[in-house]
Amino acid sequence: MKKIIMIFFTTILLAGCGQKSAEISSVSNTNENTEEIVDISATKNTLSEENNLTIFGEFTSYTQSGEEITQSIFENADITMVNIWGTFCNPCIEEMPYLAEISKEYEQKGLQVVGIISDVIEPNDATAQEIINLTGADYTHIVLSEDLYNNFLYQIQSIPTTIFVDKNGNWVGDVVIGARDKQQWTAIVEEILKEVQDNA
Repeated sequence: MKKIIMIFFTTILLAGCGQKSAEISSVSNTNENTEEIVDISATKNTLSEENNLTIFGEFTSYTQSGEEITQSIFENADITMVNIWGTFCNPCIEEMPYLAEISKEYEQKGLQVVGIISDVIEPNDATAQEIINLTGADYTHIVLSEDLYNNFLYQIQSIPTTIFVDKNGNWVGDVVIGARDKQQWTAIVEEILKEVQDNA
């Protein structure tokens, strides 16, 4: 089952990773990724109607370093920035140093950054680790599991895709499809942090 999911997921994402970040905008804008945006937005609308925005649901997986992990990881911060990336995706890799800097700068302000490696299903993957080391992205990275795939990730058609959740795992803000530079990410993070902390 894991192998089937991996082949299917990687095939879809390979088709969506070749775009340059300048051509991709957030879920709130209309662009050439309309089909992806509609699908993800529809999910959020459905969850909202059910008063349950816990987008990743209950899951079990492993970190890249081999530690078992569950949805309780979200309890560690006011906001978790979940960046879905792949080892084959150049835009993903290019933005990881910015995410590493943001992770450190905002750690004491209520934000944590977590990566989900979309094309890795076992911990201690050599290629993933090399990328993490080269980019300095030493925040937590989670490998793909059946739970993560079945709960939400099967809907992702392009990477990088970034989603923000609160400490209960509830979806907040917009989905961001495509890579961003540090200045763009900082503006997005500041806005979402303010919104969540003001409403706490």
